Amino acid sequence: MRIAAFGFRSMPPAKGAAGADKFAMELFPRLVKRGHSVVAYNRQYPDVFVDVKEYEGVKIKTFKTTARTGFDTLLHSFKCTGILL
Repeated sequence: MRIAAFGFRSMPPAKGAAGADKFAMELFPRLVKRGHSVVAYNRQYPDVFVDVKEYEGVKIKTFKTTARTGFDTLLHSFKCTGILL
């Protein structure tokens, strides 16, 4: 099965991450080990440099987002869903 995953900030999680980021870090590699193809869509904030292409078999694609609280999730989700359609 091909799985597209978004809704978290980064994979692997940044320092101080909690909740959805840690859940993603645990779940997605397990899905890969079961034979699924997983693509994780990271958020890249203006002040952070991200250069990870793969993490424990999970393919990672990064999209730039804004630093505005609340709006960053909306923008990132819109970009990810637009790419998937």
